[in-house]
Amino acid sequence: MIKELYGEIFTFKGAARGKIFKYLEKKINNITDFKNALRYNGYNLNNEDFPDDPSKNNAGFGISSRYDLDSMKHLSGGVDCKISNSDMVSKISAAIISGPTTDNNPNLPMFEWSSAKIDVKHKGVPEKFNFGWYLASPDNIEDNTLNDIFNFS
Repeated sequence: MIKELYGEIFTFKGAARGKIFKYLEKKINNITDFKNALRYNGYNLNNEDFPDDPSKNNAGFGISSRYDLDSMKHLSGGVDCKISNSDMVSKISAAIISGPTTDNNPNLPMFEWSSAKIDVKHKGVPEKFNFGWYLASPDNIEDNTLNDIFNFS
């Protein structure tokens, strides 16, 4: 019934994120690759290795979706990311980032309330979401580029 109403995108085989993860899974070998996969959005990218990327023409279909870039301009999608692996878990830590993705795609602008053209109250929230990755633990939170300091087992 769902397939008949909405098409392939709501099926196991046709799900946008499933297609993207299938493409990305072979490319994940370390924590940097993992964070790039979870923040992936191929909006307007001409990726010859992945010509049928569901997010190429619709930023809402990325792993980290950006519906704010949709013509309907609604505030929905990936707003942060948290990752960990066994080494980080043993240290009660995680890599964290806030804000819609701009990672590895020059077609994804930094989110700014002034350019969102949506009248939504956002008192106490930064005007621009231009944050980097941080390594967070109960003892501290520190800036860290995560240049593969934790390896997958």
